[in-house]
Amino acid sequence: MSEIVLRRKANRIGYRITKGFQHCGGGVSLDQNGDRMPGYMILDQYSNFVIAGTNDAFDYCLSFDEVEDILKDMYQRLGISW
Repeated sequence: MSEIVLRRKANRIGYRITKGFQHCGGGVSLDQNGDRMPGYMILDQYSNFVIAGTNDAFDYCLSFDEVEDILKDMYQRLGISW
């Protein structure tokens, strides 16, 4: 599934997907090669609150596959076909 399709599916149920680089304590997280680590967050479209993709130390900490799994679960809970 493409990122565009996933964003549309999120939008359909009132959420927004944002992509960025993982941050920890104000600094960008780097992988073992020194490259910035990309990731995703899911936000409520109306309140702009993050519903997934952050924890106590990091933001943008979801992978693309994790975002897809979370949205599939949301669709199932709402009774909407994926």
